[in-house]
Amino acid sequence: MMKFNWFPFLKKITASLFILILLMTLVNKIGFGMNLINLRLFSIITVFLILILVFIKLKNLSFDPKLIRDFIENKLFIVSAIIPRHRTNLVFRRFFDWLVIPLFLIILGLGLFLNNVLHQKEPFSVLVQTQNKSAFLYGKSGEILAGEKVWGEFKAIEDNLGMMTIRFTNLNRINSDVLVFRIKEKWGEDWYYENEYKVDQFQNYQLFPFGFPLIPDSKDKIYQFEIQSTKGVVGDAVALSGPLPIFEAKYQFSKDKILSNQHEKLLFVHKKLLNLMSNRDFSVTTIIFFFPLPFYLLWSFLTKKYFAKAYILAYFVILGILLDGILVHQINNQATLLLICLWALTLIFHKMNYKFSVFASFFCLFVCFLLLLFDNNIAAAKIANWIYFFLVIAMIQLFFVYLGEKIKYAKTE
Repeated sequence: MMKFNWFPFLKKITASLFILILLMTLVNKIGFGMNLINLRLFSIITVFLILILVFIKLKNLSFDPKLIRDFIENKLFIVSAIIPRHRTNLVFRRFFDWLVIPLFLIILGLGLFLNNVLHQKEPFSVLVQTQNKSAFLYGKSGEILAGEKVWGEFKAIEDNLGMMTIRFTNLNRINSDVLVFRIKEKWGEDWYYENEYKVDQFQNYQLFPFGFPLIPDSKDKIYQFEIQSTKGVVGDAVALSGPLPIFEAKYQFSKDKILSNQHEKLLFVHKKLLNLMSNRDFSVTTIIFFFPLPFYLLWSFLTKKYFAKAYILAYFVILGILLDGILVHQINNQATLLLICLWALTLIFHKMNYKFSVFASFFCLFVCFLLLLFDNNIAAAKIANWIYFFLVIAMIQLFFVYLGEKIKYAKTE
């Protein structure tokens, strides 16, 4: 019987992945549009394989992993003396299952949450008021042609109003129109600020910023704004677009004032967290970060005992993917990687073969079709990424099936 040697095989795979990561890093730096999530995913896999190689190497050097287990058991001799041995394992298993793992998952969610707070596109000293009702915008609904205008109003929620962002579509072309943006307090006679902006810098379905001098006493006041085209013609103009939010108002606070005393710090942190949680992208992403905890509870205390063949975990992960894809406009690599890991654990628990991952990719394709019918291009693009992820996972599953067959064949010779 021929013994299959894992070490050279894993060594070649790890070296190949390492070279691939170097090439991907180079491509990413040059700017060919490589998605960073692939680089991070391959990096994690490579580190994991390196740890396996180190373990195999230590074992070949006559290193006995039981030494670590014996060391831990010796350190627990006091507990073993107090609690009977047949109960010790049960107590520690319950302690580990009910406290250690849930606590770790809560800390993981909090860590990802804080990382998301610190890495928002807006500076920490900026509060954002999102406007999710298109009823506050009036005027032309299609292309904004020369002389035509759209206008709206909103009530400021804070002082120091200093910017508005409005979502446009360039209709997949570079346009040469020039828009005039104006803003003033409602019932005021003169415009507070007015400026011209070339639309060739507008990105499709993205919020474009219109900045103006800070208004220090803006809180609870109603402001009106206008956007007027000066050169727009049919086929060479922009238009307002979805998805929500239609526009945002931004408030800039002084860092010196925030850091002036402990009360100001706590007050602003409280406002900042409430402001972030009012943002749908941030709040839904936060829910995704804490998905591992209910996933673990379903796995350990419900699915494992009563619904092992009901594929509840698979439905749970698909729900998270749909929440992230449809409700969140920005791509969050941590949330995506977290959902990929949960799907991998689901495959392991339910013993699902590659056909389930292929079916999930077709399901995402169907969801993309529906989203495109409703003109939700951003959500369709995000769900389309999952078609790719599921197919890659299916290929990895097929690779392990092939590897298992090769090992089985090697053992029979």
